[in-house]
Amino acid sequence: MNFNPDDLKKIRDEHKLVSQKIHLMIDHLLSNKNSDKEKLEISHVGKFLILLNEEISIKSKSESPDFIIQVKDKIIGLEHETIRNTKTVGNVGSIKNLIQRVEKYYINTFTDSLTPFKEKYPNCPNMIVDIRFIDDLFSFKKQESSKLSMEIANYVHSLINGEETDKPHYINRVSIKPHTQVKYILRTNINKTEKLEFETLKFFIDKKESKVARYKRLSKLNEQWLLLVAGSLNRDSFEIENDFNLDTSGFERIYLLDDFNAKYYRIK
Repeated sequence: MNFNPDDLKKIRDEHKLVSQKIHLMIDHLLSNKNSDKEKLEISHVGKFLILLNEEISIKSKSESPDFIIQVKDKIIGLEHETIRNTKTVGNVGSIKNLIQRVEKYYINTFTDSLTPFKEKYPNCPNMIVDIRFIDDLFSFKKQESSKLSMEIANYVHSLINGEETDKPHYINRVSIKPHTQVKYILRTNINKTEKLEFETLKFFIDKKESKVARYKRLSKLNEQWLLLVAGSLNRDSFEIENDFNLDTSGFERIYLLDDFNAKYYRIK
């Protein structure tokens, strides 16, 4: 593959820009002490600042608001909020937890089941298991988790050993490939995400609207921005198809970040 020197320069410049925007947050991203939620927030804000393409950077990570940013010579509070489909988030979270239980059960139970992989792939003796459910919103009772995790792990075990067995009725397909470690992942039907409507957007703005005065008081900063994020690969996210406008708000600016398409919209 041939690369245009100008394209390579653009890539280097973009990497440099990323570092400049979030360099103060690198330790947060790398630290195991910080939650996945905090790391995701930093990633979202870093992406947004790059797309905004202004002389702007993260100054510090705080609580109320979530970030302190610097725009040229001005210091501003920035609150982050992820827009999630409340109708599906519970089911998606339950399925993800189930997949984690399957992985743990498999590792603890079938310690010798990877012999076929170790023989065929001596340099990559473990596996990654890609599971797709027939229904992304497959629901089950909490007390059924142990039974389901055993059922799925046993099915994967039979596939590895070439045994004929019935596939659980709630599974669409299972793909198994060599990997550096035993890992289970959940594949979802991205095309089933709902379109983001203004009523939903306003609901998440209103959640933060009542806290603007508190953000100003704690940060001692009069100017506060709100960054809303949607459009991720998760089934509980939304697809963004429209521009939105809001006339009044306690926030000086409100932005909507389309995470998957790397676009942003200014709402106020």
